[in-house]
Amino acid sequence: MLEHKTWRVAVLAGGDSDERTISLQSGAAVQQALTARGHLALHLDPSVVDLAGVDWRQFDVAFLALHGQFGEDGQVQQILDEAGIPFTGSNAAASRLAFSKSAAKERFLQFGVPTPAYSLLHYTDDASRIRSVTEEVGYPLVVKPDCQGSSLGIS
Repeated sequence: MLEHKTWRVAVLAGGDSDERTISLQSGAAVQQALTARGHLALHLDPSVVDLAGVDWRQFDVAFLALHGQFGEDGQVQQILDEAGIPFTGSNAAASRLAFSKSAAKERFLQFGVPTPAYSLLHYTDDASRIRSVTEEVGYPLVVKPDCQGSSLGIS
């Protein structure tokens, strides 16, 4: 029979992004599940704790339940990579790429992956540019922030 190892898990949840509430809910569920299975799970909120100053040697692994900026954009992953702590999810470079919808889209197109028509707009674009893009892309269309998740900002 295999011996059960108790893991010391840093559950990263919260943060300052618009997705804080979703992140806290995710983190609480993860922490509860880990604790129920006999692991030591400690919640770390990057809006309260400076992650660069954490002594990561006290943990076996970090579970990322962060959403949005400073959670899915590669910044936290870079800190954890530099600290040498294993963590859930993709590495910093992959996280940066995936977090930007336009950068990911360009990579898909580069490798021949079919994607719907798109155009990148900036909040400073004037009405004529927006009309031009709308005509180019056509309807129906979806407007979504380039670097936002959890369906926030969709119109």
